[in-house]
Amino acid sequence: MEDQLWHKSRWPSTVKKTLDYPDEPLYALLDNIAAKNPDSPSTLWSGVARSFAQVKDEADRIANFLVSRGIKKGDRVAIFLPNLPAYPPIFFGILKTGAVAVTCNPSYTEAELNFQLTDAGVKAVFCMDDKRFTPLTYKAV
Repeated sequence: MEDQLWHKSRWPSTVKKTLDYPDEPLYALLDNIAAKNPDSPSTLWSGVARSFAQVKDEADRIANFLVSRGIKKGDRVAIFLPNLPAYPPIFFGILKTGAVAVTCNPSYTEAELNFQLTDAGVKAVFCMDDKRFTPLTYKAV
């Protein structure tokens, strides 16, 4: 690993070359932050802040919804959305079920989206109820 280009070139002595990650699922980061700083802002959209507690609550509700619809560990659930406040709770909600979040580029064509959804074996898709996204999603699935 030390022979990698980024290790040879001017690596700052104050920056570690490796990172230590906690041995816990990614969604635990949200849960831990929400427990320690529930009222701290997590997202800001058009001047409206949502707290970590709010995002965690939404993620928990999304996870429960997905489980009630039969989504289970290892299933793939797509997110076909632009960067919106709904994105983080959907992403973490999917992870909380044990499913895999398949992120789709909102500028995909129908053929590109169809390929990604088919190739990944997606069982559900989160998309906007918007004329730019909904018809494309229905055609792709």
